[in-house]
Amino acid sequence: MQDLPLPPWLERLFREAGFELETLHGHSWRAYREVDGREVVYGPEAERRLPHPRPSGAEADGPYLVLAHDVPVHLRAEAARTGQRLLSPGEFIARLGSILEVRSLPPSPPAAIDRALPLPALFPAAPSALPPLLFERERYLRPRLGTEDAEEFASSRLSAYRVRHLLVPFALFPYRLSPGTGAGAEGGSSRLVAVPLVAGDPQFWAGHDREVLFELSPRWKRHPERRSLDEARSSAFAAVRARHGPVEDRSERRGGVLLIDRQVRPLRESDVELGDGSPLWVPHFLLEGHNGRVILDAVTGIPSTLDLEDFDPAYG
Repeated sequence: MQDLPLPPWLERLFREAGFELETLHGHSWRAYREVDGREVVYGPEAERRLPHPRPSGAEADGPYLVLAHDVPVHLRAEAARTGQRLLSPGEFIARLGSILEVRSLPPSPPAAIDRALPLPALFPAAPSALPPLLFERERYLRPRLGTEDAEEFASSRLSAYRVRHLLVPFALFPYRLSPGTGAGAEGGSSRLVAVPLVAGDPQFWAGHDREVLFELSPRWKRHPERRSLDEARSSAFAAVRARHGPVEDRSERRGGVLLIDRQVRPLRESDVELGDGSPLWVPHFLLEGHNGRVILDAVTGIPSTLDLEDFDPAYG
């Protein structure tokens, strides 16, 4: 079997997320997941598929076409004309987390539910009633990437680098929405929003792609908290309202040009029910070199936007 033309850390993330991988002609590859029909095509094969629009009636969530280089203006225009989702390598990495996440499917036909991925043990299932606490005591997420993966990632980006094993504190909140809150909001379903207790934006998680542990190796050093639980709760509440709010389009013509302004109107406070936060430690690799630093999420394999500039070397 021909080796897959993608880095081992990325191959591992795809396989753990339930994708099947295959090598295509011209140093291209394809990832496909049966449970939700998600497809990613990379390389020259992605560009070859671009002139062919999706058939009428095809699902809106079509394949991701990822080029091996930046997307030229004319190809981006072609993608817009044919309704394809064309990404540059940087755009692909930025959206990798949402691509790996299993998308929600309609409840029918029943076969779609039968093929749903099972939730790992010890992670709270959804939908469920909002518990006072998700966990009785603090927990850790299982890292999917090892030190060798982090070193491989750093070797192509940093010079004279070192790798630190760092646990970043998060607060995990379950939440649910009132019925009829708008497009994309499933009333009554329990969801999860995780807020870093350091500087950083809230993250929306699905239970199936993270596994909770009672303990983790001592080599993982804890980063001190920089944000209180009350601050995290306020941030989580605002993020949920913004994420699920209805989209409003306003258009006007100026000089023969149609301008469209798209805005998201936050949900009303009464439409969101937020449970109590639970402490959770998320493993990250802190990669530092002479020419910069990268914070790599050891669970998703995606570079993080967390702000750890005040990190004390004594912690790792």
